[in-house]
Amino acid sequence: MSGRVSLEAVDDDRVFPFQIEGEAVRGRLVRLGPAVDEILSAHAYPDPVANLLGETCALAALVGSNLKFEGRLIVQAQGNGPVRYVVCDYDTAGSLRGYCRFDPEEVAGLVAGFQRPGARALLGDGLFMMTVDQGPDMDRYQGVTAIEGETLALCAEQ
Repeated sequence: MSGRVSLEAVDDDRVFPFQIEGEAVRGRLVRLGPAVDEILSAHAYPDPVANLLGETCALAALVGSNLKFEGRLIVQAQGNGPVRYVVCDYDTAGSLRGYCRFDPEEVAGLVAGFQRPGARALLGDGLFMMTVDQGPDMDRYQGVTAIEGETLALCAEQ
């Protein structure tokens, strides 16, 4: 057996933890298919907005799948740019919900000047938040940082 896996044989909507033997390297990969397709097809998102929401969903799935309790992880960003906010809610049962609010005319104007605008260009000045909700009997925990960089992953590192 060659050890190769056909991509067609891998189910979509999966998180794959990995570790490199003999090294202090561990991580997770996420593959979203039907779940993110359903979220994105529910609204007529322009490509840059859909990309931002897709990134938010992937980030929520990556971080949320690592939670060791039953609850939710909410990843959101809000700003004064063409995209007013983006939010994705991941629960430990594996469900994912996401939504964006944006101004179509402002997004169209921004796209004219950029090949592929990122988080900072789309959201403008604002905040990135990750909220851990462990249920009604526990306090929520929230991390908040300024939107910096052109990916939400850079914000999450802060």
